[in-house]
Amino acid sequence: MGESIPQRPEEINRREVFRHCEIDTVMEKRTNDKVLLTITERLTRYEYMFVIDKKDCLSIKRYLIDLKNNIKRIFQRYSRA
Repeated sequence: MGESIPQRPEEINRREVFRHCEIDTVMEKRTNDKVLLTITERLTRYEYMFVIDKKDCLSIKRYLIDLKNNIKRIFQRYSRA
């Protein structure tokens, strides 16, 4: 999806810009199905957590695209008010 930690630009390491994020998945030991998707905004260190049905690249990619589209709709709705 993105660059690995050792390859990311120094600008991201400095945590000076809002919207640079880290994404990770956390698996439960007892099940191979659902995973916790974590998104950490690096400047504020705000955490977003979502449960995803499967830990495969396609499921995660679909979820992130849906999330992006939902956020875009929310901001468009409030920017018109």
